[in-house]
Amino acid sequence: MRPRSDQVYCTWLEGKMNIHSLLNVILRPFRKRRMAKFMTMISPKPESKILDVGGTAYNWGFVSHPGKLVLLNLKIPENREAGNYKYVQGDGRNIDFPDKVFDIVFSNSVIEHLSTIEDQIDFAAEVSRVGKSLWI
Repeated sequence: MRPRSDQVYCTWLEGKMNIHSLLNVILRPFRKRRMAKFMTMISPKPESKILDVGGTAYNWGFVSHPGKLVLLNLKIPENREAGNYKYVQGDGRNIDFPDKVFDIVFSNSVIEHLSTIEDQIDFAAEVSRVGKSLWI
């Protein structure tokens, strides 16, 4: 039986797995280093309010994150990871929060997936509007 296009057969894992699970395994060291760099360079405080646009709880599992963390995505994941996270459905090009309400806006690998320069400009304007500091 041939796996679906969103699955791969991994003999070393003895079964099928979702391609995103495989990417998590491969990219784990990179993501861990990137999150450590974020914590070192930005140094969020315990009272920091952080908005992660397009992010997941997975990345935040690599660091001990202080403060309040809001994960904004087009769709709220069905299988949400437990933790000190608030999931919000929304679009990074039109964020439904007041100006400068977040101490830090974090977004990794979103802006390059927006299809037009206008969408990228809208995204950059919105994260700048709602955040005091940015990690894009």
